Amino acid sequence: MVRQMRMSPPEDQVVPELTGLDQLTEEERRRIATRMPAAGRPRPAAPRPAPQPTKADPEMTRRSWYAEKDASDALARAVDDLHHATREPKHVIVSALFRLAADHQDAVLGRLRSPEEHP
Repeated sequence: MVRQMRMSPPEDQVVPELTGLDQLTEEERRRIATRMPAAGRPRPAAPRPAPQPTKADPEMTRRSWYAEKDASDALARAVDDLHHATREPKHVIVSALFRLAADHQDAVLGRLRSPEEHP
């Protein structure tokens, strides 16, 4: 009587019994994919286009000022409204609002000196 010996496949060829593909590790997926016939392999994704050159990022800074809540809320609403209308980044919008306020210092000074505007 000849005794039959059962041999296991090499470890790098063992595919565990699965109930779902999400159980595979990335390494196991790669190993299985390399053994698939070329026709059965998914096509690689098309290469992404190179990013368009953009102007240099401006130097950024962060400042902290205390303000009245209603004034701060009004600024936040303006930033959100302008962002949704233009889809510009919020830092660009805030910078434009700061520049506009700086350009109109005289009007702000007039409001600050007016007793009915500033108690």
